[in-house]
Amino acid sequence: MSDNVNELDKKKDKWDIYFEQLQNELNQSLNENGNNTNAQVPEILQGFLSNLKTKLYIEGKQVGEERDNMLSEKPITIDQNIGFGKLGVDATTKGGVGLGGSLGGSYRRGQINFPEEFAQYGFPSSDKFGKGLTLNQIKGYLNIPIDETLDMTLSGTYNPDYFSEGKPRKSGMLEFKKRF
Repeated sequence: MSDNVNELDKKKDKWDIYFEQLQNELNQSLNENGNNTNAQVPEILQGFLSNLKTKLYIEGKQVGEERDNMLSEKPITIDQNIGFGKLGVDATTKGGVGLGGSLGGSYRRGQINFPEEFAQYGFPSSDKFGKGLTLNQIKGYLNIPIDETLDMTLSGTYNPDYFSEGKPRKSGMLEFKKRF
């Protein structure tokens, strides 16, 4: 079992490195200038926006485990691929109003492999699980400066499938920030 754990750690490290490189490349291409100034704002919006910034976050891993059981000397194995990420956009108008939003999602698929001895009890040789790609969250905000020391922020969040209960969750917030 120790060799399997070491092998899984090596796979996890490869996935971490791959996703970190992918995230860096995508962020670099999204923010080509690196300074998030008007050079990246589409020409049609340059009269309205003073700043446009994109954000991308991706993380993933491959997980495997073995579970001992009382019906066989061979373990039950569970293999799964898990990933999640978020893509967001923030913009600021020339008047100082900020607005933005993000989409967050996840990916999960896996398989449980049963030892051959389980067949006599009606178990299949393997069983697949997971939803695949899922949209988990939609967020948005609007930040309006009232004066030099006071901002008002209106934000909202929508979770289409909150904690797999099948019930969407919506929330909103109105916030005032005072600087001293």
